Amino acid sequence: MPSPLAPSAPRILVTGASGVLGSDLLPALLQRWPDADITTVSRKRFSSFAAATRHIEQDLCAPLARNDALREAVVSADYIIHLAANVAWGLPDKQAIEANTRSTERLLGFCRQHSTRLKRFVHMSTAYVQGRTLIDDGTRPCQRSTFNNSYELSKYLSEQAVVDSGLPFAIVRPSLVVGRSDTGYVDAFNGLYYLLRFYCGGYLPVIAGDARATVDVVPVDYVTRATLRALTDTSDGRVYWAISGERSPAVAT
Repeated sequence: MPSPLAPSAPRILVTGASGVLGSDLLPALLQRWPDADITTVSRKRFSSFAAATRHIEQDLCAPLARNDALREAVVSADYIIHLAANVAWGLPDKQAIEANTRSTERLLGFCRQHSTRLKRFVHMSTAYVQGRTLIDDGTRPCQRSTFNNSYELSKYLSEQAVVDSGLPFAIVRPSLVVGRSDTGYVDAFNGLYYLLRFYCGGYLPVIAGDARATVDVVPVDYVTRATLRALTDTSDGRVYWAISGERSPAVAT
């Protein structure tokens, strides 16, 4: 049963709904609240669940002010789930920050300006911001410091923007997302799947590393569960982890 925070027929706005996480989250939302009023936002229209949701075409890297449909959706939204992101690890820092951080800041500002009933802004981050730090040496806006790639950096900065926004928020931090725990199905092969594809194709016969090292992967339906918990929990400002932790498989397995 949903907690008292969730109305029986909530109005939910989901950005990046056409991605791997959105493809699993949308049916879960409709199963939890069959009468929910769900609006999806992405750069292009997508077919999945189109009959059950309303769609708005909008690139969050572009100005939002002229999109009347988006403004109306934000005004009436009980919940906003922000999934939209560029998950590429190899982007230059500036490009990753524009795609992930600036777009999040733009959406947060739009919500502060127009939202009238928002109960929770749920932001999808990554587990790999944990323990990372920024060093400001006075010569550049930021340095990577302990970040492994530009994606981690941009997500760290995005989290800071969410925390500082003044909006009621929750943050979900998944590790490496793979297919469903029951069927293995995944909507798109990203991230770790590239390595598996190369290995199975014979293009990567050897992987250097410690066979005992662990690879923290999490089924996409676990991330959906964490997101629903973040949506309905009465506590504000919490971080929800979606990771395997001690159950993570080793490289050798």
